[in-house]
Amino acid sequence: MGVPVVTVVGRTAVGRGGWSQLSNLGLKDLAARSPRQFARVASGLAHDRGRLASLRSTLRDRLARSPLMDASSFARNIEAAYRQVWRAWTDTQSRPVAIPA
Repeated sequence: MGVPVVTVVGRTAVGRGGWSQLSNLGLKDLAARSPRQFARVASGLAHDRGRLASLRSTLRDRLARSPLMDASSFARNIEAAYRQVWRAWTDTQSRPVAIPA
């Protein structure tokens, strides 16, 4: 906690985890698209002591207030998604099945 993270956005779910977290924290500028950009972002952050100090002092609160920590909203949203998927599936089950001649 309190340590800023720089990430390279990948193509897999794992490779996008860092992007998701940084995006939800309002820190999209710490996500790089390539290893070369990662080095530039990390170097720039390492040399900006004022920003590092600010991030270190605000990250804990920023995380606490972010959608990442809003379990109630997450539960409501995932429950709504499950209901939508269930309704779509049950709609397909109530239609008569066409039997080829």
